[in-house]
Formats: sequence, structure tokens, C-alpha cells
Amino acid sequence: MTRVRILLIALLCASAFGQSSETAPTFLAADVRHSKSISVPSMMGPVISGDTYKVRYALLVELVRRAYGIVDRNMLTGGPPWMASGRYDIKAKIPAGSTPEQINLMLRSLLEERFKLVGKLGTAKAPGDILTAGKRPLLKPATGTEEFSGCRTGMPRPAEAGSDNRAQMVTVTCRNAGLDALPDLIRNLPRTSNSWILPRVVDRTGITGKWNFDIQYDLMQAHGDDNSFLVPIFERQLGLKLESTTLDVPFLEIASMSLDPTPNPPGLEKYFPPPPTEFEVAELKPSSAPDPRTRQISEIRNGRVILTGMPLSQLIRLAWDLDDTDVVGVPKALEGARFDLVAKMPDGVQVGSLSPLDLDTLRPMMQDVLVRKFKMKTHTEERPADAYVLKAVKPKLTPTAYPKDQAMWHTGPPYATTDKNTLNPALGRVVTGQNLTMAQFASLLPGMDPSAFPRPVRDATGLEGAYDFTINYERYAILAGRGGMMVYTPGGVMMTGRGAEQSSEPSGKISIIEAVSKQLGLKLELEKRPFPVMVIDSMEEKIVEE
Repeated sequence: MTRVRILLIALLCASAFGQSSETAPTFLAADVRHSKSISVPSMMGPVISGDTYKVRYALLVELVRRAYGIVDRNMLTGGPPWMASGRYDIKAKIPAGSTPEQINLMLRSLLEERFKLVGKLGTAKAPGDILTAGKRPLLKPATGTEEFSGCRTGMPRPAEAGSDNRAQMVTVTCRNAGLDALPDLIRNLPRTSNSWILPRVVDRTGITGKWNFDIQYDLMQAHGDDNSFLVPIFERQLGLKLESTTLDVPFLEIASMSLDPTPNPPGLEKYFPPPPTEFEVAELKPSSAPDPRTRQISEIRNGRVILTGMPLSQLIRLAWDLDDTDVVGVPKALEGARFDLVAKMPDGVQVGSLSPLDLDTLRPMMQDVLVRKFKMKTHTEERPADAYVLKAVKPKLTPTAYPKDQAMWHTGPPYATTDKNTLNPALGRVVTGQNLTMAQFASLLPGMDPSAFPRPVRDATGLEGAYDFTINYERYAILAGRGGMMVYTPGGVMMTGRGAEQSSEPSGKISIIEAVSKQLGLKLELEKRPFPVMVIDSMEEKIVEE
């Protein structure tokens, strides 16, 4: 179905809207602000902790899609180009007993009131998937005594010995869960591509009640812009059918929207008191290193935080929310050391489940444990470090054909392209940019290949205007010789396997840095720029018993 035809169908049944009416559900209070700048931002959340709704590093396009139920990219048109580049943090207070549907309506009201979103909302036909019951569903009734309710997605792990050693198995454990949660679960499953154009999934199983079930799949098969890899898995493991069809889906045409939200109202501190600074009980002890091919074990259960086999450097980064910030001064005796943390949350404090997790509430308590157990004293300063700058040499760029569309990038060839053989099939990644300025392209490069760009890229091309382009390269070529792999999840980009370790082995693959030079006529050069560094002034080499 062409975009023009979709637009015509949608506008026939569209209704205009501007600011929310007085009867529309609204948050009781909301703190909205621009996210801090980091190299590889990825939307974190939404997290619901008690009566607080939180989301971090969210693109406006992601917030709009969630608020209005937009799944297919063709169902969202108009809006300013920066909708897919600017990022925001939202912390909001929700009324007791709010349902997910009501919370999305509150988010819709927030966008219309704080970002002045104006547009037309209608419906249109689009490809989608329906979930139906097979002849014999393979589900176990919940007993009500399960340790948790909902679904938990584990980290990818190598397949068992004797099987395909390239496989990275993901296990999803669902307990006391309804099948109405499966559409969102399917959309949020970890995949090896960051497509945001997955088809809408509708539950038509007719199965009510709460159930226990598990899903296991090979992450290496989870790629592309559809859910086809799940068809045999759902039928074999759950006795359910996942079938492609055509669905009536929401369509949104945005007429206008503001880049900057209206100022936060005074008095928000009474709605969002500071998080607790101490666990009720916490135990930190050295652990033996887990299998280097896998990630450490992490779990939130019954008010307890369990982190097993965590490298000390990772605990520090997590506790202080460092992201791009380097850490220096760790004693040599602790380099590479791993620890287990088991802690009990204070009564009444909730941090959600592992995916997603309310890290803002968890961090001050983790800081307290590390400071007390190691007698840490730290400060932050700026130091020069290597980072890339993007320059123009002989640009091979085409002015955008979509000046009114969102500035964005996605994996795969242009959506209008049917001949995928025009690109080199031997290379593992195709990235298409649409209506991107060079400043936006530079800021997005770390997200296209985090292994190549550990720090933000600066634009020095001097090129004006916006462009469309496609580049073809070997994904994470810098890590290719080390068995590394990147995984896209709702909580961000994750590195697994031996690729997570530093190495200088050449891979012989075409990296994104080479592709930018050869295919776009641009150049990436290293330069020294000041970046924040966390300096550990003093720290005990062993855990101090209290």
C-alpha cells in the first residue's frame, strides 16, 4: 500500500485535535526535560514504580507512537524533522489503579499540553499479525504462588554444547501472566536490528486467565522488520498461531509540535521526593568470574536486588550513571575483579523489574554500598581524550527528497527500494539515513556502531541542509575478530560475548569509518577533546567489614 493511498484512507476518518480536553486523563504532575547528552542514547522505560511513571532518553517520535498507538512507520506523518533526534526525560505521577491504556492517554495529554502537539488522528489499513489459539495450547495455569507476575527476558547465552555454536539463546520466563500481554512482549523482544517498524500484533486467542509459560529463541534469527522468526516458535512451544493479516491501525498526521516543552510548574518536589540513600540490608562480596562468553546474572525479586558476577567497573558506572565518563584510579588489585551484590530494598520502595528497571531509585543506594565497603573518595574533572570529528572531503550526498518528514535512520535499504542486490550482500549491515543534517548524522553515528564510537562525534563538515543516503558496512567490524555481538533491547544497546573485551585484532572487514569515507565522501578523524572523568582519590583494595 503506498503512502499516498494510506494518507487518503486515513484522512477520510480522521479527527483533528489540539490541546487536551478537560475530560482527557492527565498525569497528576509531570517533570519534563531534555535528556543529558551521551554517546549511545536509547529509550529506557517506561518504568512504573508505585505511582510514578518514568522514561529516559526518549525520542519524541517514540513518545508519540506510544501515546497514540502508532506501530507502522507509514502511520505517522508530518511533524518537525527533529522528532527522531531530540531526546527527553519524563517523570510523572499517576492516579492509583491506572491501567496501561489510561497511562498512554495521560502521555497523549502531556504531549498536547507541554509540547503543543496539534494534528489529525484516524485509522487506516496496514499489515499486522494476529495471535490465535492452536488445537492444543501448551500453557500451564498459574497457581497464584509464583515468585513474580509478568514476563522476564534473560540475557542472550550461547547454545548448549554440541549445537550450533553461533546461536545465542534468549529465554523469556512468564509467570502469572495473561496472554493479552503477548503483543507488547513480542514487540519488545531483543533483536539483532533496531527496526522500529515492526507490525502491530493483536491477541485474538480468546484465552483469559493467568498462565505460566516460557519462550526460547535464537537471537541470531531475530532480525528484519517482521515477526516471522516467531511463527514456528510460538506454535511449537506455546501451541499458538502467529499469522500475518491486514489490520485497522491508528494513523496520525502531525501539523505542528514544539521542540521545547513548557517549563515545569513549581512545587514538583512534593510529588517526587528524593530516593532513599541506603538499602535496608546489603551484602557485597567477591565472586568468581562467570563464563566469559556470557553476561552476569541480574535479578530483582521480592524486594531484593541480586547482581552476580558484576565487574567492579560496571558497578561503579551503574551506581554513578557515568555512561561516557571514564573512571581512573581503580587500584590494580581490583582491576577485573567481580562482585556479588545482594540487597533488600527499604519497605515501600519499588524499582520495577529488570526490564525495565528504575535505575534512578537504585543508584543512590548502590553508591552508598560502594562508598562504605571500599571507603571510596572520588571527584570529577575534565581531561582530554580521543574522539572523532566528521569532515567533508568530496561529499557524495543527495539533498533530501523528504524535507517534511522526520529526520531518522534505520537498518536496511530505503523503504521504497525493492532491489536489495544493489548493495553488497557480503557486508552485514545496511543503514539508510533520511532528511538528516550533518550535525544530526554525527550525533547518530555512535548509535549506528557503538564499538567504533565510544564518545560523541563532532560535526565539522560545514555542509548545510539535509540529506538522504545509504551506507553498507560490516556491523561491528572492529569487534569482528573477537566474537562480539550487539543486541537491541528496549533498555538500550547491549554488548555480549568476547567482543565486550578490548582488543586490537584486525578483522579485515569494512568498518563504518571506512564506509563513511568511501561511500559518502566524508572523513572521520581523531582529535583531542575534553571529557568528564571520575577520579578515584582513594579506595581500599579489599571490602571493609562493618
